[in-house]
Amino acid sequence: MPVNKIFAFLILIGASFFLQANAYSNNYQALIKQQLEQASQFGCADGGNQLTKIICDGSIRIGVRDNYKGFGFSSKENDSSQGEYNGFEIELARLIGKALGVKVILETVTSTDRIQKLLDSKVDIVLATMAHTAQREKTIDFVRPHYYSSPTAVIAPKKTNIQSLDDLKNVSICVPLGSYSNVVFSQHSARLMIYDRPDRMITALRLGACRVLSHDRSLLITTVTGPDAPWELSSQFEEKLTTTEVPWGIGVRKADASSLGKVISEIIADLHQDGTIEALAKKFNVQNEFLLQQKKMWGQSECLVADAGLNEDCMLKGVTLEDEPTLISKNVLTFQGWLNKNTGWTLSFPMLTGQVASSMFIKGMMVSILLVISALVMTLLTGLCIQFLLRSQNLLYMIIGRIVSEFCINSPIVLLLVLGYLISSLFVSYSPFLSIFVATVVIGLSNGSNAGLAMFDTSKRLSPDTSVQSIVRHTFIPIRASLINAAKTSPVAAIIGAPELLSVLTDVTSFTGERITTYLILSIFYILIVQAVVIFINRISSRLQNVKV
Repeated sequence: MPVNKIFAFLILIGASFFLQANAYSNNYQALIKQQLEQASQFGCADGGNQLTKIICDGSIRIGVRDNYKGFGFSSKENDSSQGEYNGFEIELARLIGKALGVKVILETVTSTDRIQKLLDSKVDIVLATMAHTAQREKTIDFVRPHYYSSPTAVIAPKKTNIQSLDDLKNVSICVPLGSYSNVVFSQHSARLMIYDRPDRMITALRLGACRVLSHDRSLLITTVTGPDAPWELSSQFEEKLTTTEVPWGIGVRKADASSLGKVISEIIADLHQDGTIEALAKKFNVQNEFLLQQKKMWGQSECLVADAGLNEDCMLKGVTLEDEPTLISKNVLTFQGWLNKNTGWTLSFPMLTGQVASSMFIKGMMVSILLVISALVMTLLTGLCIQFLLRSQNLLYMIIGRIVSEFCINSPIVLLLVLGYLISSLFVSYSPFLSIFVATVVIGLSNGSNAGLAMFDTSKRLSPDTSVQSIVRHTFIPIRASLINAAKTSPVAAIIGAPELLSVLTDVTSFTGERITTYLILSIFYILIVQAVVIFINRISSRLQNVKV
């Protein structure tokens, strides 16, 4: 075949592909135009649906991130200033506004408030790195097709041996607030350090506060491991493993799904099939394997059904990552709804509605109670030992007693905990049992030293042959204060990873995002614990004083 005929044949094939793609684009745009015309028919005076309101107002409010490099970030100098938005999602938001023919108003949202701002009508849609999960779909609707997808990745120094989730046991890992992947890390006994902003996580990594970090792979490639990341980070860290890949979706209110949500679905499908979203990903150095698949998918005739719109079979579903419900979950959810309806308070109790969170909660309470009891016993034993050493006729014993008591009384308990943890780690590998043991000893030494000195000072005013029981009876008020303080300070054990209630509820918060009720319950728990200790000590005091209460 002559060269000119081959060349003409190739041009013909290329033209056919171009015309076919253009036909698909025209079909998508025809759908969009039809939706907009129907929304306009309601008229601005009649109200209509949210799409009509947006067209009449001439603007759409879109919730976006301002601290997520590559996707949504702002040039603002501080949290109170307003800078210029930029990023993959920002450009996509502007393209949506252009397709609707309205002005785009960008509103900053975070991972913890984006859904609530949508429900409170502070924004019309949310385009903010939000994973489409079955749990979230119970509250809001997600636009499909999805505009992106990303797994959660774990990065660490290149020399660190992390090949599976089992290797994360007892490892401190920095995680984002509200990510369900955190429950997987908790189940593998990782020690979670929670951050509410991705930029703060990366700063902590750069400063050495984080050595192992988990976040969306898309973010980590842009900021840490990828070719465009700072050399100081990319030369040190690498991806070790990933968890479930989750599609990202644009969030709309349930009531707006059939109007605003539908037309945005058609806009996203059109932007996929003509390669616009893929081009945006390249522009901002965002991974685009998923986008290539979506471009191919929505360029197929099967995905656009005549007189029916977008084909559901071409759309991905949200992933099911939620915790299995407990037996009382329905009752708890009913109470949450009643509370919101009658008081306006939006509170949730994830530690009561999910099986994983519930089991962690119960375990944390049991460990906390055990820790408090152990700390009380250790405090009393330490007090008795200190007073014995100080009253001893042996000079060496007296010196030891004085040094130990003064050191423990004048040193911050946090410093003592860290010191105890470091010393014990020299001889024994870290474990939850070790952290509880170290916390018990340190809390006991810190509070028992005060009790021991008080008993010693009291014994100097009594006869030399006074019994220990009599000394305790005469010194019971400072002993009582030391025991109560031991119960109150027991939550500091979380600093060295003891799996007590504060540590456990912090882990629960890391994947549920609920902080108010979590720490409210924690406060109530320890108030009850301290009151129980007070009642118990008062009864002991009554017996010692031989007084009926």
